[in-house]
Amino acid sequence: MGLERAKLSHRPIFIMGMYRSGTSMVAEVVHRWGAYGGDVKLLAKPDSRNPRGFWESDLIHTFSVALFRVKFLSLWHPDFGKELRQRADEPEFRDEAIRITQEMASHNPIWFWKQPYLCLLLPFWKKVLEDITFIITVRNPYESALSWQKFLLPKEEGFDERVSIIAANLLRWQYFMLTALAETEGSRHRVFVDYDRFQANPVGEARRLAGFLDAEYGRTSDEETIEQMGQAVAPDLHRQRASRPFAEVPEATTEQQALDEYLRRKVDDPDLPFVPERYTLFPGWREYLMNIDLFRDYYGMANALLKRPTVRAAVAAEVPFRFLGQAYRGLRLRLAAR
Repeated sequence: MGLERAKLSHRPIFIMGMYRSGTSMVAEVVHRWGAYGGDVKLLAKPDSRNPRGFWESDLIHTFSVALFRVKFLSLWHPDFGKELRQRADEPEFRDEAIRITQEMASHNPIWFWKQPYLCLLLPFWKKVLEDITFIITVRNPYESALSWQKFLLPKEEGFDERVSIIAANLLRWQYFMLTALAETEGSRHRVFVDYDRFQANPVGEARRLAGFLDAEYGRTSDEETIEQMGQAVAPDLHRQRASRPFAEVPEATTEQQALDEYLRRKVDDPDLPFVPERYTLFPGWREYLMNIDLFRDYYGMANALLKRPTVRAAVAAEVPFRFLGQAYRGLRLRLAAR
């Protein structure tokens, strides 16, 4: 006998893709179509990355953070998906997951969540929800990697100009998309949205997406609604533009270039068979991404530590390094407890 799943009158909409691939733009388009994305007060606030807002509900963010701490495994650990499926069987997580989905449905039976990490969390949600409508964004992965690097790397002392994580970001993109493809393969409720096409033809692509959603939920969008959906596209926010085709990007592997080409074809033919063996990640990719994440954590926490008034005063007064050694040991303990 299977476990009880969330009782919802309509399939929820999951908007997902790699970071900086247009998920926020598509979320606003879906909002203008008429789906509920969460209490405005609980949505992530706009900033320089997304001046029009992220459309990420605090409900899903808080819950996702708890899921990420699966036995403190890295997202890149080979057992991450397996542990997520096990979490879906644990009442503590399952009951809370059902509660927050029902809360969303209480505001509007047609609702959506937008979060790039949903690509990796599908092993959990597919065991909790009976069915899901998937909107998967497709963008030149090199542009996403450039944009992600711009906002991710610290700018102190020109750090962002001396360090590059383009190859790491392309690996993230590859793993995100391969996981999304594998977890949604065979779904009858899936559409792929091309970021570049939306930029070039906002109303035309809005009409295409509205047609898909109308068919999914038994609605009929009028021209005014479609026009409003198209107005969610802001060409001036397309700030990272690749100067060359992805097939010519030196940091990209042959498998990544083939995956990008395949995803472009999926926009027009979502039923195109998925053959994961054609897009394999290179040996050692997990270790590479784990080390990159560890490096970012160490740098971020060390930088915050060095900004403390007591530490800055100690450095200025040339206090013996024993003091800084104690602070460093405290940093290591904090990292170990994460």
